[in-house]
Amino acid sequence: MSIELMALSLLLSLSLAVPAGLLAAYRAGQSIDKLLSALAALLLSAPSFMLGLVLMFFLALTLKWLRAVGYVPLSEGILGNLRSFAIPVLTLVLVEWPVFMRILRSDAIVTLQQDYVLLAKAKGLRNAHILFRHVLKPSSFTLITVAGLTIGTLIGGALAVEAICASWRRPLADRLDKQSGDRLVEPISQEALMQADPAFRHAAANLLYTAVTRGKAKQIEVRD
Repeated sequence: MSIELMALSLLLSLSLAVPAGLLAAYRAGQSIDKLLSALAALLLSAPSFMLGLVLMFFLALTLKWLRAVGYVPLSEGILGNLRSFAIPVLTLVLVEWPVFMRILRSDAIVTLQQDYVLLAKAKGLRNAHILFRHVLKPSSFTLITVAGLTIGTLIGGALAVEAICASWRRPLADRLDKQSGDRLVEPISQEALMQADPAFRHAAANLLYTAVTRGKAKQIEVRD
């Protein structure tokens, strides 16, 4: 559950932030850039707990599209599992997506001024090809660093989310029986996460750096 929550939140955040950040950089100063920047500023100014409550009120209580509480294991069905994750994942996405978008936008604006990008434009290459093939990789190093830090943060808070979801599915008597054991395990788990969190951050960032630099090296070799 913890890994699934982290992976869904991060992948969806990046999937929204990358095209939005590239589009805002390519149209810097224009209406679409101002609209995306204003939306990002609005989401960043809103507390994450308030976003979660708003999503729960509208999507679960008012429209009744999603579950307000509870966790459905993947073994019981993919659709039910995704619906049980929808509200916490959307809450995390609304918090992380604006950060990723603004970081990528700032770096992509600088990359778009490079000579090889101007040459690609002069050759008549498509805008999408220029942005995703020539601009994204050189502009993604700061984004990778922040994404690595986000992975560590999500792992650090995963046990708390997992404990809440587990408590929703356990009867009250069962929770009371296990309360003494939970008090003993909780400090040990928190200490283990505090020690492992930096390692996860650096490992994730280093793996992403390696993937990007290898792709960039191959691209330069083909150009030569």
